[in-house]
Amino acid sequence: MKKLFLLLIILTFSTVNAQIPIEGAAPDFTATDINGNEHHLQDYLDDGKTVILDFFATWCTPCWGYHSGHYFSEIYQAYGPDGSDEIVMLFIECDPGTGMDDLKGLTTASRGNWLEGTPYPIINDHTIQYYYPVDGYPSWIKICPDGSQFHIQGPASNPDPRGHYIGQISGCNGDLTGIENHAEITTPSMRVCDNSGINDVDFKITNYGTNDINSIEVSLKQDGATIHSETFSEETIEAFTGLSASFNDITFNSTHDYTVEITQVNGGSVFNGPLEKSTIVFEETPEAGNNLTIIVYTDYYPGEISWDIRDSNEEILISDEYEPGNENNSGGGGPDGLTAKYYNVIIPEGTQECFHINLYDDFGDGWNTDLGEIEPGIEIIGNGNQVLRIKVDDFGDVLNERYAFKTNGVLSTNTIKSNEFVIYPNPSNGIFNVKTEIPVAITITDLTGKTVYSGKQLDNGNSINLSTLQKGVYIAQIESNNSSKTEKLIIK
Repeated sequence: MKKLFLLLIILTFSTVNAQIPIEGAAPDFTATDINGNEHHLQDYLDDGKTVILDFFATWCTPCWGYHSGHYFSEIYQAYGPDGSDEIVMLFIECDPGTGMDDLKGLTTASRGNWLEGTPYPIINDHTIQYYYPVDGYPSWIKICPDGSQFHIQGPASNPDPRGHYIGQISGCNGDLTGIENHAEITTPSMRVCDNSGINDVDFKITNYGTNDINSIEVSLKQDGATIHSETFSEETIEAFTGLSASFNDITFNSTHDYTVEITQVNGGSVFNGPLEKSTIVFEETPEAGNNLTIIVYTDYYPGEISWDIRDSNEEILISDEYEPGNENNSGGGGPDGLTAKYYNVIIPEGTQECFHINLYDDFGDGWNTDLGEIEPGIEIIGNGNQVLRIKVDDFGDVLNERYAFKTNGVLSTNTIKSNEFVIYPNPSNGIFNVKTEIPVAITITDLTGKTVYSGKQLDNGNSINLSTLQKGVYIAQIESNNSSKTEKLIIK
């Protein structure tokens, strides 16, 4: 873990809401964020804005905890430029050795992807901290338009962290005022088959306004023209809370542009800022050949879960359910719990079809990851290549993946035959022997997809030593010049 510049990480904060004044006027600076945009502090102050400097380091565990709480992000959406436009927030990374991979969470020196869930600018410039009394990470400094500056204290045990921060940020020009009828709508990406298809539109509404939302009208527009509209009034959306909803069975053609927009709040006009509109992004349906290997990764309570794969006419291609275990009174564990189940499916040559994946849970808590290291879900392998891996958690009763994958009509015969290749003993204590008539390359992964072994040009009589790995199930992908094969290996 790199720590080229170390400061004392503050783990506890005062519970007092009063801000701590910092002597002297805030030093001015100009900096460029990671997207190439320039930020000049004095320009923001001259515009009457309250500026919040959030100092952090990508390796800082407390920083990640506060970041994961999303409090500053939510406050920014309510009071920043996409809302009432009263505040500016700048996220300033303070380690001189930090690069973009650290910010994206791709290195061991980082706690995660800092770009996700951060709507305000990120500045990777460690020199800014030297102008301010930054005595630990995270540190927050508020700068008022008159140049006065204050430490913002963490909420400690405050039962309302968001309210605590809003109180700390207020005070330069009186309390933050916010704006009414202001909400954000977001939509995930969507698949359709060969540019068109029928799908559901899932979206989430988050209330960033100062008033409760008792009814909200949402419209679906194609090329700017409304094609569907619904009003949702079943429950109240309080400030900083959300509502998940959907439009069902909508016909799409991805050659058109589609947006989901909030068009009325509480029967009246909406704030109509940039957050009140979301563009639907179409994702290409991954393509497989017609030789399929399906791997289902079960959770700890197999008797509760089931699944099926259906074609575009809702005809079931394959399905399965599992037996409860006997490791506790709730049916946990057993031979079907926390394991990988393999299914081989051959779809007739020439069949070009899109398929939906449906996962079910009778208990209503999804396929849960709380017990065990396996990540429950389903994987599709077509002609020896991974096509799709769906990792799931608490999705409730049903998870529908529409147009999850499609076949290309090609029935490949390039599969390594059983008499050409054997890996044995299986299960084993971690030492596996290779019996093969052709040179092969073998890549072995654990059930999370992490590669634990990779070997090229293995010949008859070679062995693979996995004895340092934990007991459990691993996946071997075997490749020759013109063929492939997937096997499950068990270390006991």
